[in-house]
Amino acid sequence: LFEEFIMNNDNLDRVIREKERLYLTGVPPASWWRLEKAGLAPKGFKLGPAAKGWMQSSIQTWIQDKASKGAE
Repeated sequence: LFEEFIMNNDNLDRVIREKERLYLTGVPPASWWRLEKAGLAPKGFKLGPAAKGWMQSSIQTWIQDKASKGAE
């Protein structure tokens, strides 16, 4: 149900957490951290002392950019 909800609500902009970011991108946390530091991936923001999130739209845009560059 989780995957179905995600796929059917791509017009909904919301904060996503690490588990969903990983599911959508397939990029492991350490690799994502390196991409963020290099400015090659959307940076997350703190939600609390130990919680980080990303806007779903920024992750989807990043995926679409990667897909279009791969098609060239």
